[in-house]
Amino acid sequence: MLSDKNFHLKYTLTVASRADSVEKMDFDLYKSRDKDYIKMGDAQVVIHDGTFLLVVNHEVRTIRFSDDSSNLQSKNMLVSNFVSIIDSSNSIAYTAKDNLFTYALSFPKDYGYESLELVFSKKTKNLVSIYAVFSPDYNAEMKYIQVAYQEPDFKWTPAATFPDTETYITRLNGRYVIQEAFDNYKTY
Repeated sequence: MLSDKNFHLKYTLTVASRADSVEKMDFDLYKSRDKDYIKMGDAQVVIHDGTFLLVVNHEVRTIRFSDDSSNLQSKNMLVSNFVSIIDSSNSIAYTAKDNLFTYALSFPKDYGYESLELVFSKKTKNLVSIYAVFSPDYNAEMKYIQVAYQEPDFKWTPAATFPDTETYITRLNGRYVIQEAFDNYKTY
């Protein structure tokens, strides 16, 4: 996806632990140029506003904020470049079925992943899902992760106040002040 397009993208992240527990969380990503707003279920909000990073965790009642110049280098890419992970694979299998095309990658035993599946829409060329199985030899608490994407909404238009950092924090006289509704949150 191009970093200069506005869009809203919904997706679901599923994580399975080695202890066989499975957790799912729905995400909403809103992006406009160098600004983005990620709503992680009801648990957390992450906002980039240019070089400003704001993380509000409602479960542990914390607010973290900082200047994040690395955000400009990343250009708010939704998905990282897959070149390095593809180069690390042993094999790649391609299949096409039901208006989807799938790349299934396998990896050496000493690699963090055992396998990775990338599924794309034939029609839109957008990423539909990622399914990654961690290697049993890799010291990870997770067994697998899956991300299921909905089609992005490129007609979404941000409000004038987007990404709404002022909901949580404002800058007064050169310092940041927490909004009254979040006074009981710890700040970092």
